[in-house]
Amino acid sequence: MKVLVLGGTRFFGIHLVDELLKSNCDVTIATRGLTSDSFGNKVERIRLDRHDELSIINNLSDKYFDVIYDNLAYCSNDIEILLPHIHCGKYVVTSSTSVYNPLKGDVKETDFDSITYPYINCKRNEVEYAEGKRLVEAAILQKFNDINYICVRFPFVIGKDDYTGRLIKYIKCYREKKNLYVNNIKNKMSFVDSKEAGKFLAFLKDVNNFKGCINAASDGVLSMYEILSMLEPNKNVLDKNISELFLKKTTEIAPYNDVESYQINTALAKKLGFRFSNINSWIDLLIKDCIKEIIG
Repeated sequence: MKVLVLGGTRFFGIHLVDELLKSNCDVTIATRGLTSDSFGNKVERIRLDRHDELSIINNLSDKYFDVIYDNLAYCSNDIEILLPHIHCGKYVVTSSTSVYNPLKGDVKETDFDSITYPYINCKRNEVEYAEGKRLVEAAILQKFNDINYICVRFPFVIGKDDYTGRLIKYIKCYREKKNLYVNNIKNKMSFVDSKEAGKFLAFLKDVNNFKGCINAASDGVLSMYEILSMLEPNKNVLDKNISELFLKKTTEIAPYNDVESYQINTALAKKLGFRFSNINSWIDLLIKDCIKEIIG
């Protein structure tokens, strides 16, 4: 299978490429060439600028791929300058559960309708992240619906290789007794492991009976309170530290703030045959890895 990955040099993009190589796919990664990778001669490489339509035309318009993975779509213009010039059997784009508004309760794919969402063509610096992802989906479903597409809606992706540093920020502040204002410490949220995110994307290459938007998340939900409790088994000490460090307003605002309690419903992905791990089976190891990184 001939596969192109737009954005395969960091985070879950690396895990996607690893999974594709395990399946003996002929993998090409397309980037600006600014980030090195460790794939050596296992992959082909195309250097292009995702934001430059002429660069896309010059590098992709004469090529065919069985599957194209797009991890670099953040606005409708990203779709409008790419899709007219690619040729593929399937187009898989990384979307986000941030498309849901509100993101609350048991969240199903039908809770956001990309087809009826008001469409505008915009660049990524013109809208905030969640709106950009809504417009990515709207662009595909409203303007390029003839393509065989899958829009994958991930929640917060976490892992040892998480370049955003969101989870480790909580752990670092707790361990180092630094203030961080958290306004939803006990709200339960969905997450997905970065390796599992890559594995699920790779799984979709062989799914032939589905076209549309799909949720992907590890089983189970956790609050930041529950995660911090893994650092401090004594509940009285934990509550005292959280009260002093995280519940007082400060200029340092926590990642994941303002998120209500929710759980991403993955029944559709499971129906297609994918089984997600439970977050409780790996979160403890991830926290230990975060601590190792903090200690240095």
